[in-house]
Amino acid sequence: MKNCLSTNFNSSSFSHPQLTIYLQSQNPMHVTISQASSLNKIIKLVAGMKTSQKIRVFDHQCQEIFEEDLQYLKQNGKLFVTTNGKKLDSKYILFEHIPKSLICKGGQATIMHIQHKITNEDKIIKFLSDDQKSQYLYIAREAVILEQLKHKNIVKLYSYKLFPNKSEAVLEMEYLKGETLLDFVVENGPLNEKIARYLFNQILDGLAYMHRNNVIHRDLKLENILFTDNTKFQIKIIDFGLAYLSGTGIPFDEPLNVGTVQYISPEILSGKLKKINFCQDIWALGILLFYLIFGQYPFNGKNNAEIFISISEGKYRFPRQVSFELVTLIRELLNPNHKSRIKLQDIQKNKWVQGLVQENLQLSIPFSDLETTLKEQYNNEVSNKEQQNDCQNQSKRQEQDLILEQICTQKMQKQ
Repeated sequence: MKNCLSTNFNSSSFSHPQLTIYLQSQNPMHVTISQASSLNKIIKLVAGMKTSQKIRVFDHQCQEIFEEDLQYLKQNGKLFVTTNGKKLDSKYILFEHIPKSLICKGGQATIMHIQHKITNEDKIIKFLSDDQKSQYLYIAREAVILEQLKHKNIVKLYSYKLFPNKSEAVLEMEYLKGETLLDFVVENGPLNEKIARYLFNQILDGLAYMHRNNVIHRDLKLENILFTDNTKFQIKIIDFGLAYLSGTGIPFDEPLNVGTVQYISPEILSGKLKKINFCQDIWALGILLFYLIFGQYPFNGKNNAEIFISISEGKYRFPRQVSFELVTLIRELLNPNHKSRIKLQDIQKNKWVQGLVQENLQLSIPFSDLETTLKEQYNNEVSNKEQQNDCQNQSKRQEQDLILEQICTQKMQKQ
């Protein structure tokens, strides 16, 4: 088909109200409203003299436009045109973008990398393929929740369209070019405490913002945390398909035991938790932190059943020496009693999180394996040394600069 933009659009058009017409496999056409004042004019614009083709015109909500509707066109509006009498696919956004690659087709949605035809801006779209229609609730929930979340450590949602009658949804989202946090640890090995703290604090900031806005993620894991690209060390939390907006009064009849096996909390396994709770995300934080430091999960097994038993028993060991403050924090995060598990505001005040760590105090065995009397003695020794020693901690900004330098050096050595 011929794009008549070059013959029909000139500098004088800028003084008139504008429209953008999208036709699949063609560049967008920028025209004036007067140039699109009738269906015949639109047909000539997009099809030239080939008016025998069955042209149909739709608005941005995928509703068909008829002759009488054209008088209501607004400035900077969008029209989407199909040929051969076809209906407009709900993935209409592809009209102004070029599909670049299929990122994945998972159980809940299909994710595609796209690029804008004019600006070359990279984005992703998340949509439901024909065999994923039953997952409409999850992708619709993600759209509604992400629309409310605007944070530097949470993936951006630009726009979305929901079509409940057809169980279709399209989410236009930020494209994160970097690898997952899981891949990063696998490639670089267990992280030292400074690097782990730098990354953990970003996760903590994003989660704290979520919880302040009554959002419980429910699937917080290494695979759902991505670097924005491979040069910066900013990370963002993704995949809110299982997330829950607390305090809305909306009925929630899904099973509670969803998510990834290694991250399921003991209160879910035991059935003690009767409704979704913020404590689930806190437990996941503990699993995340453990993996960042040790490069393995605290609870393991040859199959799901063995992993569940390990989680229920609550037994784990620290594979290498770490600071006393870190041991204490992990134990509080992985407290099997969800009612007394550390709260998020207390995590933010934690000494390890704030970098108030005495490097010379390290434990090589689980603190839980120490006898009670030894625990008390150890605590007394730590308390005395805290009073005697003046911890000369650098400012947060200086520490972050050092951490970035370490990471860069480590990556260069790998290369």
